[in-house]
Amino acid sequence: MNKPLPARNIGGYVPMIDGPEKVSGRAKYTADIVQPGQLAGRIFRSPYSHAEIVDVDISEALKIPGVIAIATGADCDRTFGVLPIARSEHPLARNKVRYRGEPVAAVAALDDNIAREALRHIKLTVKDLPAYYTAKDALAPEAALLHDKKPGNIERDVLFELGSTAQGLLMPILSAKAPITAPKSARTRWKCMPPSPNTTPFGIA
Repeated sequence: MNKPLPARNIGGYVPMIDGPEKVSGRAKYTADIVQPGQLAGRIFRSPYSHAEIVDVDISEALKIPGVIAIATGADCDRTFGVLPIARSEHPLARNKVRYRGEPVAAVAALDDNIAREALRHIKLTVKDLPAYYTAKDALAPEAALLHDKKPGNIERDVLFELGSTAQGLLMPILSAKAPITAPKSARTRWKCMPPSPNTTPFGIA
């Protein structure tokens, strides 16, 4: 059986082994990787905040030499999402655009200049719809729906009930007290304290 070795990591200096590569500019990131046969990609984005898509004409863009393929929302009928309960997004807009900059078409070409040129030849025809720039306006009774299956423009209404809050506030078990600062890299020390008459589960009352 291997003998455990004493660890001295806490409070010790941990060298940034990739630091010199990053600060000198020698570090390679995904965008720096170029492989033989690799294509360049560009996204055509909506200039409209809210509109019904009438047509996405890619015919002229496809005629440009060096353009390999162009995908639109018509090619993306499968949805995805970060959470299993919210897999309702499409990678490219279908039927409507709902914010300025929403991806409408994706171009693959032999190089970046060709891909950029293809974007200039994509023609988006839309029917303007009301756009809202505050939550208050979007939730107004007369507001147009952003999604047909989301009445009131409410993405999701979730209610969590985990035990009795009132009872929990009367039974403090443990509290935490710590000075907290929030720079780009936040580190702080936490100290557990026994409950006091002025202590709640959320700190000092």
